[in-house]
Amino acid sequence: MNVLRRIVEPLLGGARMERVRVLCPASGEFTDMFVDEMGVIKRLPFNSEATRIYLNNYLTMHPEADREGLPYIAGTAVVFMRPVCEDIRR
Repeated sequence: MNVLRRIVEPLLGGARMERVRVLCPASGEFTDMFVDEMGVIKRLPFNSEATRIYLNNYLTMHPEADREGLPYIAGTAVVFMRPVCEDIRR
C-alpha cells in the first residue's frame, strides 16, 4: 500500500487518500477508486464523473436506497481499471 500511496497521493494534491470500492465503468467488475478523504470537508469542487461512478456502485448494491443525501465525491479521483488492493480481489 505504501507504493500505491506514493503514486496516488501526489495526484490528489498530496492529500491523504481514501479507497472507495466501485464498479469499473468499462468492465462492470469491482475496482478501486481513490479520493481525498477530506475532499468534502475541504469544500473541493464537486466531481460529477467520480460521483456517478460511486453512485452507480452504491445503488447497484442498495437498489432501495434513496438518492437524496447520499455522499458525493469532491476533488480529484483516481480510478483503476482493475483492483489494486488485495482485499477486494476475491
